[in-house]
Amino acid sequence: MINFSFPGYIQHFDLYMFFLKLAKECPEMIIEGRKLESVYDFPNQLVWAGGRYLPPFTKEEVQYRIDALREYHLHFKHVCTNCLLEEHHFLDSACNHFIKTNETAGDSIIVYNEKLGEYLKEHYPKYEIINSITKGKLTVEQHNAEHAKGNKTVWYYSDNNREDLLSQIKQPTMVELLAAEACVDNCPYRKKHYEIISKIILGINTPEEAFWSCPHQNKLTNFYIGLVSDKPSKLTNEIIDNLYNKYGFNTIKVSGRDEPDFVVLEYLLYYLVKPKYHNVLRIELQWMLMYMRHEPVTSYNLDL
Repeated sequence: MINFSFPGYIQHFDLYMFFLKLAKECPEMIIEGRKLESVYDFPNQLVWAGGRYLPPFTKEEVQYRIDALREYHLHFKHVCTNCLLEEHHFLDSACNHFIKTNETAGDSIIVYNEKLGEYLKEHYPKYEIINSITKGKLTVEQHNAEHAKGNKTVWYYSDNNREDLLSQIKQPTMVELLAAEACVDNCPYRKKHYEIISKIILGINTPEEAFWSCPHQNKLTNFYIGLVSDKPSKLTNEIIDNLYNKYGFNTIKVSGRDEPDFVVLEYLLYYLVKPKYHNVLRIELQWMLMYMRHEPVTSYNLDL
């Protein structure tokens, strides 16, 4: 089984609710051997948050989303990747309350700060720890060392097709491969971007930083163009199947927390849905997102 972890359990909640209801009633539309296994995100008003800066939701709205999605047996990965945290931030009551409230076996916390990871292991042992890609590119030796400690890692997207490196990973099930990354390969501004977002969340940014945009913003690649390009980071379905069958990599993390719903929908269609259902499902889900937010859906007929 290839497990997929999709972005934005807060931002893209409605999309996932409708998709999961469809998948439950029409399981024949899902590609055999693939599963939407988890979703990742974190409330931006909490200081441990990092990676992306998105509009905040109330704690009640966030909790409602988690509880509703958990009904579909999804696992959650909480993105605690603020790269500027100091040890006194570990005691933040709001962050600890959120993590404690949602502590569930099989869920994970994604971290940048190694000491935060150790703190979380000690106080909330039900969670798995995942080393964030915000750290940058790890060597094969560093990946293997983290796996030996029981921590998972995220593979640097620019090396997605480096089988000479991937073949040296001793525990491939401990690695998440990053798909649909829009950023240019080996972007030199990623570290600065993550630092600015961390400052914004901590409330210590300057006005210039608040309005900073990556100089490579105009070089972002359309998802489908990227799949047929020579980008080192591309992960087609064929590449994923090869890495799974040949080496045992079975977890794909899909980017897109700051993308609109219609873009993430395309990721869902491409990676999880059989091609013959793409068009009918694309129209069905777009219609639901436009007109039926938060309303229950009772039945479907996807016969072509």
